[in-house]
Amino acid sequence: MTADNASSEKLPVVQLTVVSIVFLSFIVVPGFVLGLVTYGWQSWLGFSNLHVGLVALAPGVLMGGAALLTMLGSR
Repeated sequence: MTADNASSEKLPVVQLTVVSIVFLSFIVVPGFVLGLVTYGWQSWLGFSNLHVGLVALAPGVLMGGAALLTMLGSR
């Protein structure tokens, strides 16, 4: 029983680290890439810079926010 309790106390730190790595690699990076692709596509179509910036940021912000809420909800 005591060994199980000791290992379960260390688990959240490891879990948080793994979640952070997964968050960075699978959420932020694709969101950033998707934002850049969207930025290129929008600027090619000739939209204004402000709209392009907002559209480019939206995917990363939405993905990051969803992942953050999921992470906080799972704890």
